[in-house]
Amino acid sequence: MAVYLARSGCHYSAATVQKYMNTEKRLYFLVRPKRPGYRRGKPHKVFENKLGQEFRAEQANQGRSDPSQ
Repeated sequence: MAVYLARSGCHYSAATVQKYMNTEKRLYFLVRPKRPGYRRGKPHKVFENKLGQEFRAEQANQGRSDPSQ
């Protein structure tokens, strides 16, 4: 129904179309709820730095500048 309305020039979201179909036209269909977003959890294992390496980057996903290393 939302695609049909979009082709005729009326642009509404699928949830809005379903809401009006349910209330005015008595055509019932369940609107699927959105999935919850990702939440970063606490790390369950944090190891000490036994090798003494420096884990620092100025930007995220910086990587190495010289691929031959």
